Amino acid sequence: MIIHPTTSVLFLVGEDDSSLRSLLSYLQNIDHLKLNIEPQMVKDLSPYDVVVTENTAAFAGDNEQLTKFVHGGGGWLGLVKLSDEPLSQLFGAQPNPLGPEAELRVLFKNRDHPLATRLPEAIYLEGCHQPLDKTTEDTETVLYADWHYQHSPVLVRRTVGDGHVACTTLQAYENPAFQQILYRLL
Repeated sequence: MIIHPTTSVLFLVGEDDSSLRSLLSYLQNIDHLKLNIEPQMVKDLSPYDVVVTENTAAFAGDNEQLTKFVHGGGGWLGLVKLSDEPLSQLFGAQPNPLGPEAELRVLFKNRDHPLATRLPEAIYLEGCHQPLDKTTEDTETVLYADWHYQHSPVLVRRTVGDGHVACTTLQAYENPAFQQILYRLL
């Protein structure tokens, strides 16, 4: 049995959003994850290892608190909430306009990526097609969607200072494979 260190996660989730309910339920059942769910940013991020933002575009401005947190070794997972509003430059990617709802075939860019261990080669997720445009060279595409014979990044990550950031435009939070990928990102 693998013993994992405790990871403290702050979820910033709007009170009216039920789309994350199944993901939060899944994560709350993992013993070594300590989740704190808040409707808005807290004053002190020092107790947390990772911050997850449900409405990530709301933090696109000069958010000194999150920037310091990431540079100091924290993690930030940004969930793009069906919006083409700009994201923080820390992510090294920006969302394209929303596309149509579809079943998306999603694959790992690098099949040998640690996040891909024991997962299927491709997963099929319901949702809107919304690719990310990478804006920096060091932004890594983790997942891409096959779309019109092209690979469209839909989950990216990068190292910033001593920390890490990742963001995704995928919305299939009830899908077990996607839940596991997000858990592994944390």
